[in-house]
Amino acid sequence: MIQNTGEIRHEVVRPRSQMLAICRFFLLIYFALLQSSWSEEICAEQVYPLKSEDTSSDSFQNPVCLPNKRLAFTVWHNGYNGWDKEGRSQIRSADIYIIDPSKRRKEITVLAPKGVDKVNNIGHAAFGDYIAYNCNWSKICISNVKRPNEFRMFERPADKSEGRFQEPVFDPTGKHIAFEWTKEEDEQKDTGTADICTMDIDGSNLRCAGYEGYNKQPDWSPKGDRIVFQRQCGKECWHLWIAKTNLDGSLNRESTVQLTKEHPTNTDASWSPNGDSIIYSCGDDSKAMICVTDAMGGDRAVLLPEVNAHYNGAVSWCNDGYVYFEAGQASKPQQPTTICRVPAPGRKIKPGKEH
Repeated sequence: MIQNTGEIRHEVVRPRSQMLAICRFFLLIYFALLQSSWSEEICAEQVYPLKSEDTSSDSFQNPVCLPNKRLAFTVWHNGYNGWDKEGRSQIRSADIYIIDPSKRRKEITVLAPKGVDKVNNIGHAAFGDYIAYNCNWSKICISNVKRPNEFRMFERPADKSEGRFQEPVFDPTGKHIAFEWTKEEDEQKDTGTADICTMDIDGSNLRCAGYEGYNKQPDWSPKGDRIVFQRQCGKECWHLWIAKTNLDGSLNRESTVQLTKEHPTNTDASWSPNGDSIIYSCGDDSKAMICVTDAMGGDRAVLLPEVNAHYNGAVSWCNDGYVYFEAGQASKPQQPTTICRVPAPGRKIKPGKEH
C-alpha cells in the first residue's frame, strides 16, 4: 500500500550545457592558478623582463657583467635561440640589451649598430666599455657600449671558413679573445663538432687547440692563466675542462684536464670575480641547477640556494654581489627564458655534500 504523505519534492535538473559551462569555468580557474604558480617558480628576483610585462615569444639569455654594475644580455626574437615552440624552424634575429639591474625602471639600451644580429657569451664577454659577440651568425664582432661608431666585424681566414665563430670572451688584459669554432652542429639533436680558438684583439695570431669532438663556450680566468670550457662526453653528457694559456694567449693543449665529474650535465661555466671558483649549470636531462666549485678541482660542487626553476643556465658571477642567469621551465625543445639573479656565494667555497 502506498501512502501519500502530502509532500511535494522538486528535483532541479541542470541542462547539460550549463554543467559543461560550470566545468569550464572551474578548469579556467585551475589553469590560471597553475600558470601563476609556474611564473612564481621561475625565480625569486626576476631582473628582465618584469613579471608584469608581456614579451610574447622573446627569449632573454646569456647575461654578462659590464662596468658600473650594468648588465648585457641577448634577446632572441622568436623563442629560445630563435627556435619556434616545436623546434622545427629557427629565425636568427637577435639583439643585445643593456640595462642597470639595480634600478626598478629598466631603461633599455640596444647595442649598436642596427641591422647586425648579435649573440653574446657569458662570463668575460666584456672588457671595459667593449663587448665581443657572435654577429650575423658566423662571425665575431666588437662594439663599444658608449660610442656606437666604434664597431668591428672580423673577417674569417680562408682555411677556417666553414661553420661559425661564436661565444667570444676577453682575457683580463683585453689583448686576446678566446672563442668557439663550431664546424658543424645540430642544436636540437645536441650533436656537433667544435674547437676552442684564440686570437689577438686585432684578429691576428689566430690559433686553435685542435681538440676533437664537441667543445664549447670558453671563459677566460680573471687571472689570465687558464680557460674553462665544456666538452660533450656522450648523449646528454657534458663535463667542464680547464686548459692553461701560453704567454702569446694561445691554449696549451697538453695542460687540459677535466674539472667536473659529479653530474651528468655540466655547462655554461664562468669564473668568480677573484678567479678562485667556477660557477656553472649542473644537473641531468630533467633539471638544471647552479653549482659552484673550486677552480683548482678536487672539491665536490656546492648547489647554489634560492634557485627555483627547473632550467637554470648561462651563469655569470658579477662584481655587484649577484649571480645572474637565464631561467625557465625545463622542456625539449627549450622554451623562452628570463634573466634572474640571486646573491653571490661567499668568497671561499666550502666543499658540499655529494648530490
